[in-house]
Amino acid sequence: MEYKISGKITFDDFLHFNKYYLNKYILMRMVIIIFTMIIISFSFWIYNFKDGFSFNSQDILPYIAFAFIIYSVIRIVFSKKRYRKLYDTNKSIEEECHYIINENSIIINSESSNSTINKKNVYKIIIDKNYIYIFWAANIYKIINNSFCENDEEYNNLVLFFRENYKEKIKLK
Repeated sequence: MEYKISGKITFDDFLHFNKYYLNKYILMRMVIIIFTMIIISFSFWIYNFKDGFSFNSQDILPYIAFAFIIYSVIRIVFSKKRYRKLYDTNKSIEEECHYIINENSIIINSESSNSTINKKNVYKIIIDKNYIYIFWAANIYKIINNSFCENDEEYNNLVLFFRENYKEKIKLK
């Protein structure tokens, strides 16, 4: 069986993909922020040690709350602008790609490149509700949107095809 699909990645597709990776590491970032706030709180506590040995656990709560607020604002305000700049500077993302997908390989043709990825060279495949992300290295990927297929049934058949023929490469989201 062979699937032939074509499509162009929009900014929303690119943003969705990057937010997936952003959310993947959000917990680690929050832990770092909390740890930093704890260190700052303890430094103030040690600085005020001359007034006596007293520690109130509520002393650290404003710092943690402040860190979450700052992080949320930065994430909301700057992430979309940053991804827009990345999307606009990489013209190969905006090119229409033509995919030929079979049991042994994935062939991707675009205006600037032609790639053939053998099944054994596929790094991983992530299947989302509306997207299929095909990686052939840790940071080299192509996005297949469900709109590339003629209808939802064809997209669902493509997902089943990947799950049957590339099952060892599929990673859960």
